[in-house]
Amino acid sequence: MVTAVIGCQFGDEGKGKIIDFLAKDTEYVVRFHGGAGAGHTVVNNFGTFKMHLIPCGIFNKKAKCVIANGVMLDPEVLLQEINSLTKAGIKIKGRLFISSRAHLVFPYHKILDGIFDEAKGRLKTATTGRGNGPVHADKSSYYGILVQDVMDKNIFRAKLEKILSVKNKIIKEFGSKEITLSKIFKDYSRFITYIKPFIGNTFEILNNAVDQKKQILFEGAHGIFLDNDWGTYPYVTASSTLPGNIGAGAGVNPSKVDSVVGIVKAYATRIDSGAGPLPTEFFGKLADAIRAWGGEFGATTGRPRRIGWLDLVQLRFAVKLAGINSLVLTKADVLASLRTVPVCVDYKLRGRSVGYLNINSEELKNVTPVYKDLPGWAEIGEVRKYNDLPKELKNYVEIIEKFVGVPVKILSIGPERSQTIIRS
Repeated sequence: MVTAVIGCQFGDEGKGKIIDFLAKDTEYVVRFHGGAGAGHTVVNNFGTFKMHLIPCGIFNKKAKCVIANGVMLDPEVLLQEINSLTKAGIKIKGRLFISSRAHLVFPYHKILDGIFDEAKGRLKTATTGRGNGPVHADKSSYYGILVQDVMDKNIFRAKLEKILSVKNKIIKEFGSKEITLSKIFKDYSRFITYIKPFIGNTFEILNNAVDQKKQILFEGAHGIFLDNDWGTYPYVTASSTLPGNIGAGAGVNPSKVDSVVGIVKAYATRIDSGAGPLPTEFFGKLADAIRAWGGEFGATTGRPRRIGWLDLVQLRFAVKLAGINSLVLTKADVLASLRTVPVCVDYKLRGRSVGYLNINSEELKNVTPVYKDLPGWAEIGEVRKYNDLPKELKNYVEIIEKFVGVPVKILSIGPERSQTIIRS
């Protein structure tokens, strides 16, 4: 059984918790795109972890974890995660496999990330600063350096010399300090020596697992509306966030995916400079309270997330685009005790009903959401069975299902594994 878990909004839907929960029955968990800019929070018996590169299935001692070729690999972050997990008593050796074809993040990528974003002025996307955009740009313009390149010191030095001759000109032009070749060469050569035991043929590993009918979980990063093609461009991430990208990002034919699970938060959030569209955004004391109740601060940057109501217009599009078979609703507990919970069922622009694809990202900022007000529900933190949930929350779930056309099969009502309700 091959399952893909995908975020249905702007990221931060709670994928880390759900991957950790589902991984208990999984043999392989795979990251296939994105980089250290993604932050998946996991709370379990080992502690609280903010995972950026290593799949969240690492806490299941029987699961093998794969960082596939589509991931932008930041050595510094990877080593921090390995050390953190090892200190917590998590065995890594023999369980973590890294593709030799993964592209590496270098210090100049992070510098250029900041330079390029600042140059956009009021239209800046407020990236995480992890360098993922410039790495993808290098990949497309043939300036990328792969893990396997660093394994050959002659190839690595030759590539690095050529690349720095270009990058340093840009960096210097914008007033930043140029990068020194000798330090990068030394640091990354040491890094490769450290991770060499983890480097493997992930194409072979994964396709053998598929042929053997193993339980495989593909861990999506970010969310559908940050997809580079179908998201709110240019306020998006650098990679495709769709399950179809499993083919390019991990070497497994997408036709092998049996099920696509979409993760959706009971309300909407977005983390950026405020320039990107969030049609259902609201402000004031209630938004501040939800941000505090839900811990809505970036796992990577710590920045406060913007708050909005659940957008069913976007969710319906996401379900169709990604071929989602079922949904997981997260953080329903955060909205407990609200008298009314609005959900967006349509957009109006200049007096006319419009869909997500009928308008551009700038127009999306100016739509007027059409809301359906639903009754709120009581506290649910101690509930463990779906039938015991308040009828108002069950009504909320049924409204979602009717609007988007797929079932909600799991509800997450808190950060702990035990605070997860499977709907029979």
